[in-house]
Amino acid sequence: MQIKILLKTACAVVVALLIQYLYLEGPAIASFQNDRTYEYQVDNYAVKAQFPATTEVHLTPDKGEEMRLNIYFTDSKLSFRGYLQIWRADDLEHFLQDSKARSTYNFISYVLKRTSLNHWNGFEESWSADFGENVISSQEYWLELNDNNEVVRISFFTDQAFFPDSTSSAIRSILDSISVKNH
Repeated sequence: MQIKILLKTACAVVVALLIQYLYLEGPAIASFQNDRTYEYQVDNYAVKAQFPATTEVHLTPDKGEEMRLNIYFTDSKLSFRGYLQIWRADDLEHFLQDSKARSTYNFISYVLKRTSLNHWNGFEESWSADFGENVISSQEYWLELNDNNEVVRISFFTDQAFFPDSTSSAIRSILDSISVKNH
């Protein structure tokens, strides 16, 4: 009799823990109630985006002839890092194809397709590459900002063959929050 009660109690505890894990942890991670908004004014650009509270965000001084603005972000809890950048690319599709052709990466997979995001048109670039001792996967969005050949690049990288499911809500939230204005 004692064993039956003990088994029922253990089963109830396991079910309760499973319910707590599946229903309470999942939405708590996906809701990002503690998102932080970052705003940067650099040269003629005003950039605004929201990131999960666990994400570290840094405006870097890296710029060049083609890259006009560089924001680096990393989130060890969600297992990704990336960039929010503004580039100048006269022919975006050719620029991306040429970049892949010149790359020294050992690509496992590579997909380039047209996309539309936040009223911008451009390309979504997804790839994974073998770097010997590790695999890196990437989701990148190259979106045309205006008729002046300026594009915003939003890239996400993870040190895994695939992005963990837990990152999809965070990535979507970041992408939906991005605003870029040229003064």
